[in-house]
Amino acid sequence: MIKKFIVVLVITLLSLFNYLSADARLMESWDYDRLAEKSNLIVIGVQSLPSKISSKKMILPNIMPETSGYETITTFVIVATLKGQATEKVIRLRHCTLNPQPVTSLNGPGLVNFDPNYKYAYLLFLKEGGDGIYEPMSGQTDPDQSIKKIDGLTYSDYYVNKFLPSQKP
Repeated sequence: MIKKFIVVLVITLLSLFNYLSADARLMESWDYDRLAEKSNLIVIGVQSLPSKISSKKMILPNIMPETSGYETITTFVIVATLKGQATEKVIRLRHCTLNPQPVTSLNGPGLVNFDPNYKYAYLLFLKEGGDGIYEPMSGQTDPDQSIKKIDGLTYSDYYVNKFLPSQKP
């Protein structure tokens, strides 16, 4: 009887220790139906200019420890519009960049970055930022849920550059 009690006690303590040492964060889940319903603008876009990292700090919400980075603006040429209406063929996306680039973390933010050397197409689920700059529908902490690279679909510089205004934003 005592032996059984000790075994149960040890298992309970080990379970409690394991529970207390768990390091996870709650993430909001965005499936395609929810993204499509909530987004103001859904487009397929290609990065047209290198991302511009500003000195303006951004604190990412809903993540501990507190994580901050820099406001980054990336310009995209719209290839196709699936929902909503952009006023121009070129849109700007506000997102966060950490400096230096972080090592991938299981509980870290799901940030996005874009390589200007490759004209990959992206499926972008966006919301209006109020100042003419769009933001990821899933928010700044996990924008990777609303910005999806379309594998196998790239565009030439000629196609992308013909839509850029003469004065680059």
